[in-house]
Amino acid sequence: MPLLIEEIPKFSLDEAVGLARKFYGIDASATELPSYGDQNFLLRDSGGIRFVLKIANSSSQRDLLDAQNAAMAHIGRADSTLRCPEVLATLAGDKLTMVPGAGSSEYFVRMLTYLPGVPMGELQSHSQGLLRSLGSFFGQLDGILEGFSHPGTVRDLEWDLRHAAATVRTYLPHVAEFAARSLVETYLSRFEETVVPVLPDLRTSVIHNDGNDYNVLAEETEPHNHVVTGVIDFGDMVKTCMVFELAVAAAYALLEKPDPLSTVTHVIGGYHSANPLTELEQSVLFDLIMMRLCVSVTISTYQSKQNPANEYLVISQRPAWNALNQLATVDPSEARRAIHATCGSNQ
Repeated sequence: MPLLIEEIPKFSLDEAVGLARKFYGIDASATELPSYGDQNFLLRDSGGIRFVLKIANSSSQRDLLDAQNAAMAHIGRADSTLRCPEVLATLAGDKLTMVPGAGSSEYFVRMLTYLPGVPMGELQSHSQGLLRSLGSFFGQLDGILEGFSHPGTVRDLEWDLRHAAATVRTYLPHVAEFAARSLVETYLSRFEETVVPVLPDLRTSVIHNDGNDYNVLAEETEPHNHVVTGVIDFGDMVKTCMVFELAVAAAYALLEKPDPLSTVTHVIGGYHSANPLTELEQSVLFDLIMMRLCVSVTISTYQSKQNPANEYLVISQRPAWNALNQLATVDPSEARRAIHATCGSNQ
């Protein structure tokens, strides 16, 4: 189930500053960053060096946070050009510490390095080169994570597309409009018919699983030309089907694009060049992308009812609904042919 409001930490800016000083010896100012279920603070010391203080929700399990820390360290050792945050140790040498919060709640705290770059969501436009670099980045990342394992990544997660059908059926009743519900039901039916039967045949690995345009960072290599250089927020990391990584990144990349199918093929082309897709993965990609959008809109509809003041929960809800309506006019067979052509297959 999505997080309960009482599980989300509610530390003040002064408390965040105090935690940084007490546990890390860092004297800094703090501003709060948007987050889904945790609480994140951007810290800046007197020398201008930035850090990110992450306070996990009270339901977070230590083994998952340990897994995130281990994955980021694994990526950093494997390829320093694929940037992800580095976890800093406390003054006592710990990469994870627990602090008391309101009432009887306790929360895990981590300090991360700050990554340079601009979130893709803040760029005015996404060039074909940027989209290909998005795919290539995650293709390389998955190649590295294929060699990573940790028991904390083996878990049931609603955002894991293996459970997409159950997740959508759980939250679809909260979608009030008949036309919107019918649209999701159409995608759900196709997903259950074409994708669910072949899930056991797809490659598996640990994946980041949340390549949305505010977790992906880009840098300008020349005027008006950006490439993806980093990724943050490993909170949805899970061991599952590898191709889900690409489906998630492509689903967010196509939002608010005039030609979403073309956008998707650029991302897929970049991924395939770095981590070649099997023909089966190519065949199910379009339906996986649509189902990720369905999972997003149904969960966010439910969450917005539970916590209407949190704008972060619904940041991509409207463009995701627009994309689902836009892509309803695309023949799935045409989409699959375009994906196969992008990957050089003759399907």
